[in-house]
Amino acid sequence: MLNEVHYQTVLKFFFFLLPDEDEALNFSSKVIKQINSHHKRNQNIKIDLIILNGLWEIYNRYQNRILQLINIESRHPWQPLQSDRAAAWRNYLKDSEPEVRAILVFRYILGYSPEFISEALNIPCGTVLYRMGRGLESVAGKLKSI
Repeated sequence: MLNEVHYQTVLKFFFFLLPDEDEALNFSSKVIKQINSHHKRNQNIKIDLIILNGLWEIYNRYQNRILQLINIESRHPWQPLQSDRAAAWRNYLKDSEPEVRAILVFRYILGYSPEFISEALNIPCGTVLYRMGRGLESVAGKLKSI
């Protein structure tokens, strides 16, 4: 059964990737429906694995739409990131590879370990670490430019 922390995890993922709050909520609801359905069928699987896998699947399925939304200016009324660093993050989102972008959010926003990300996405841990390194270098480059 999903609890408040699980819902917040899903919401955080899309709120950090999308500048439009309604779209973030829309994608979050898609993931939550999928998670609930998957969890009912497979109650023995850890819920965090199901959540991360669901986020990854929806993120990949709607990648083109998400990329279009990233290019929209931020309209989050609650968004605390109204600074040069926030602008650097938005610029990074526009220029980055989708897989790298998602892994950075999984690791540094949601706090999942590289090993857990590797297990949930069924990719080698070395690939996760490589993508994290590339993403961090790119973000650092954006921050240096401000």
